[in-house]
Amino acid sequence: MGIVRKGISTIGDVEFVDGILNVGEETATPLIKEVKKQTIHGKTNIVDSPPGTACSMVETVRESDFCILVTESTPFGLSDLKLAVNVLKILKIPFGVIINKYEERYKETEIYLKENNIILLGKIGLDKKIAEQYSRGIIPAMESDKIKKDMEKVMEEIRNILSKKREV
Repeated sequence: MGIVRKGISTIGDVEFVDGILNVGEETATPLIKEVKKQTIHGKTNIVDSPPGTACSMVETVRESDFCILVTESTPFGLSDLKLAVNVLKILKIPFGVIINKYEERYKETEIYLKENNIILLGKIGLDKKIAEQYSRGIIPAMESDKIKKDMEKVMEEIRNILSKKREV
């Protein structure tokens, strides 16, 4: 089934849980279920999903209060986004989108979001500095006040969406 690990990050008091699939295992679903058992009720839990719309993605988002879909400014990114949107609609999970590696010249993703009344939570520009930070294991939001403020804004927007949902 793989290995479930727990720890506390070195940046603040952030607890994390992850799962490492054993080499040769065909499915991540049992490991994802074990990782999700470690979530803490009453706290914000962020569960990172494998890409795509296979069983592992469905298991990861199942019973979520909200899902952040991350896509890229490419035709392939838009195609995958449409598949993920359809899955979340079937599962009746509210969601929003962040466009990563955003390029202004590719507008099709934003057009799709607007035409389908999908919340655009933010855009992360195509930035070599961010890529370099990731490659060194640095979290860009810890190095950039702008990125940190952008991520805080995303979390605030999600909290607002969820509070409105609870009022209904």
